Amino acid sequence: MPKGFTLIEVLIAITIVGIVFGVIITSGSALQRSSRDTQREVDLRNLQSALQQYYSDQSFYPSAITLATLDSLTSGTGNPTPPATPKTYLNQIPKEPRTGDPSYCYSAQATKTIQSCENNSVRCHYYLLCAAKEAASSGQAPSAECEAACGSAYNLQVTPIQ
Repeated sequence: MPKGFTLIEVLIAITIVGIVFGVIITSGSALQRSSRDTQREVDLRNLQSALQQYYSDQSFYPSAITLATLDSLTSGTGNPTPPATPKTYLNQIPKEPRTGDPSYCYSAQATKTIQSCENNSVRCHYYLLCAAKEAASSGQAPSAECEAACGSAYNLQVTPIQ
């Protein structure tokens, strides 16, 4: 009776182990992408909530802000001239989960159809918050509004709560 394994048995075992590791690695990275996409959605909802609180107090949304340069969202953010005592609506602007960079886009508009509200005479009553999801989702085409406002193919969009 022979002792040990034949070359074919060893190759079959190595192939099976390789397939199992391949499945684990592939599903693991898909789970990570999905998790980061969920975090992006939560981040945009947190920003949306802070902007709604800002709007409730100020009767307009902040204009001319770049999320990349902000640490927090206060009543002194954007136009017009801030009040004497600023109120904080969001202590920390969320960062992109994969890179840690502030890559969410905020675009304020006078209304849904009128773009400009970049000065003190025209108040912002509409906005877009945009992010790019990693995982391909069915029916999740890039947003034309976000692409026009932010210049990139974002496929996750949040607007004011109606």
